Amino acid sequence: VSSIRSMLGSSDILMPTSGGSLCSVQECVFNNMTWLPDVETADVSLGSYQLVHPKISHVVAHTCGCKGLSLVYAREATEMTGADWFEAAGQSEPMTTRLKNLLKDYPADISMFKEMTQNADDAGATRIHFVWDWRQHTKQSLLTPDMDRWQ
Repeated sequence: VSSIRSMLGSSDILMPTSGGSLCSVQECVFNNMTWLPDVETADVSLGSYQLVHPKISHVVAHTCGCKGLSLVYAREATEMTGADWFEAAGQSEPMTTRLKNLLKDYPADISMFKEMTQNADDAGATRIHFVWDWRQHTKQSLLTPDMDRWQ
């Protein structure tokens, strides 16, 4: 199929649709959102696109040049005006608070270094450097009094 597509160009390939007609692959989408109810009978907006016949596999539809329904929805969602339909997610606490809580939760022994080494390995690191700073610092202006043992 991909060799035919490269010879003809995707605009010349016709795809059978669920409505029983043949349409250019540029006008077709295949349902790669299988968690949705039956797209053919559901109240789902396909816009100007036609749904590929359900007996055409996703691989064949994609190889011929059809777009997946998820891509059409994602593109439509990002082009919506007044983007108040989403909210930011993720870390919401200040970085200093997060670091303070991490230090509080980790014991001050060799297990912390083992954990950091394991995290580096999981991330695909080829090197890890630990620096032991022998300097002594004042015990003022610390985040918590418990941190004075590291000064």
